[in-house]
Amino acid sequence: MKSEWRSGAETLHETFREGVLHETAYLLARWRLSISTRGCCWIRPAGPTVSPEEIAGFVALFRRCCDAAFPRAIVFDLGRVRVVGEQWSLVYDLLQDFARELAACCRISCSRNGRTRAVIIARRCDAGPVATA
Repeated sequence: MKSEWRSGAETLHETFREGVLHETAYLLARWRLSISTRGCCWIRPAGPTVSPEEIAGFVALFRRCCDAAFPRAIVFDLGRVRVVGEQWSLVYDLLQDFARELAACCRISCSRNGRTRAVIIARRCDAGPVATA
């Protein structure tokens, strides 16, 4: 009977490991990121295009590592990418909602031609804890 339990635990561990590897492979294939020791994050899509769905997927994964102290600031560098369908307002809404969850401010940096260069999300000094679902 113990061998059956051990087999089930090993299967559960393997399933968990495969899920982690799959999410990690997705993240590394689609995104470039850098995180400082002070909790500042720089994030850029790896390819020339990004869809609102891909941004929503990234935010859903990234949200899992957020807490009351991390991250202090995030820069989504969108200067080198084209948003599929030119849905900038949807992208902004997704990132603005994420900023609200973090009790952070959200700022868009644009170039002279009006194209979005970066979305900056930074926590206020008096920010409370991250909202949990």
